[in-house]
Amino acid sequence: MKKIITPTFTILIIALFFYVIHINKKPGLLEFNFSEEGIILDETTAIEIAEIIGFQVFGQNLKDYMPLHAYLKDDTIWHVYGLPKKSQFFVQMGGGPVIEIQKKDTKLINIYISN
Repeated sequence: MKKIITPTFTILIIALFFYVIHINKKPGLLEFNFSEEGIILDETTAIEIAEIIGFQVFGQNLKDYMPLHAYLKDDTIWHVYGLPKKSQFFVQMGGGPVIEIQKKDTKLINIYISN
């Protein structure tokens, strides 16, 4: 009985393997539905993406410039920026982080510290 189950099981596994390969070869299984307006349609989404990028680049220091703000520049690029927190005890010198993200495909255009 054991000799019958082993070859049958092996053939079944091989058939399943080739079936999975065949299914994955078909074109068009994964389609991207890009909107004509772009992927990042609102300020909230732009800020969330910028926070992910910002924490990778600036680390926990980004928290000193939160909340982040965003506006759409030339209807193509989200300009996301942070402002230094105001305090009555010290004066913050310099600017804050700026992250520019392309609206249509979320491409990172520029990242820098403003003056």
